[in-house]
Amino acid sequence: MSYNPTEHLIDYQGKPYLPVVSRVVWFREQHGHHYSIETTVAPVGTSTVLASANIKDKEGRILSTAHKTKGITEKDSFAKAETGAIGRALGFLGFGTELATQDFEEGDEIVDKAVAKT
Repeated sequence: MSYNPTEHLIDYQGKPYLPVVSRVVWFREQHGHHYSIETTVAPVGTSTVLASANIKDKEGRILSTAHKTKGITEKDSFAKAETGAIGRALGFLGFGTELATQDFEEGDEIVDKAVAKT
């Protein structure tokens, strides 16, 4: 059975959105564990967390890199920054963006704004 990302869209501020967890499931269905998602998360100064995510193919070549910052005082700031970086990196590879209007400047909580294909 093939993964259908449109079945996992949620409503976010009145628009369909594909959550990062669904992007990861979709990515894993297509590439198994032969490809990797590698992250680093670290504080930058005293007020910011910076996360980086690399998506690598089975030969270890980087296919996509993305970053996300969050205020260090925000609840779960390390996890939110990491999730955002993963979502962006997957979005750059098309996981979620083909369902989306191009908008990688997403505001506080989403990676892009997904809409159903017509």
